[in-house]
Amino acid sequence: MKPTVTWAVMANSSHAYVAENNGPGRGFTEVAGREYRAPDPVAYADQPGVTQSSKGPGRAALEKNDPKRLAEEQFARALGSHLKDDLAKGRFDRLVLVAAPHMLGELRAALPDQVRAAVVAEVDKDLTQVPARDLSARLGHVIVA
Repeated sequence: MKPTVTWAVMANSSHAYVAENNGPGRGFTEVAGREYRAPDPVAYADQPGVTQSSKGPGRAALEKNDPKRLAEEQFARALGSHLKDDLAKGRFDRLVLVAAPHMLGELRAALPDQVRAAVVAEVDKDLTQVPARDLSARLGHVIVA
């Protein structure tokens, strides 16, 4: 019988990695090739733009862009895309999201439906600096590792 493979995604706004658990008592191991870095935010003008009104001589202000927020959204979408591909290839059965609170919200919004259905738990902590071998102690309340 094939063990149930659980992936835990450790993420913050600039870095993420995936750890794998193959059942109770086996702990976590880092998944090779599943470490991600967010691209640097693209700097835009520091003032919101202004455009001509489509009717008459008036002007209209545009919303100010937040490069950091846009970079976080893109990073979350990229992670969601990678996880969708890995789920389709059968590399994991269940998913635990472990992310800083703001990034957890970004991930929730960006995950495709198939991946969202595989999520069994969410933890709002930034554990990206914790090695995979030490995750069992930190995630024991969520999954028996």
